[in-house]
Amino acid sequence: MPLSSTEINSADSAGGRSAGSSAGSARDSSTLNKLKETKQNETIISATTSVNYYDEYYLCFETYPNAIQRDEINSYIDCDGINEEVICAAFKKAAEAGAKYPYARSILNNWAKKGIKTIEDVEYEHQNFLAKKQQSRSIKRKGAIRQELLPDWFDEKPKNLDKPTLKIVGKNNQMDEYQRLMEMRRKNKLGS
Repeated sequence: MPLSSTEINSADSAGGRSAGSSAGSARDSSTLNKLKETKQNETIISATTSVNYYDEYYLCFETYPNAIQRDEINSYIDCDGINEEVICAAFKKAAEAGAKYPYARSILNNWAKKGIKTIEDVEYEHQNFLAKKQQSRSIKRKGAIRQELLPDWFDEKPKNLDKPTLKIVGKNNQMDEYQRLMEMRRKNKLGS
């Protein structure tokens, strides 16, 4: 790898070294410079992709958190050890439900109780929730099936009962019909 003029000059200015060691030193400093640039670029990239709950709050709720809410959120971060990404996920979940910060707070309280601290934990919890939901839908309710007990007399065959039938009779046979019905009534009383 050929050395640029600035690398050669920096190697010559080191003084007291031979030409071979100067070239090796220049290569080492070039490598160090590239390593520093790479680390700086990684830092800049990670800073730009870093999640800021303050801005996420505004995106989700169209206002900034007040002092009390900021203290609560900082408490989740400092005391409970919850990542800012997790806090932003709670904000997004509340916004998707059309709710405000109190709903996000209840989500964060729930996650803090369950020990959820990283976004991976949130995803794992969500997958478990979906699996339980799917399982409850696939399994039909296995509760007690309602059965009505029928009385014993329902299964018994009716006794040979003469059913009263009405005949259209003239005035002459009215008394005969009356006696016939009374006799059927008496038989039914005796049979039961």
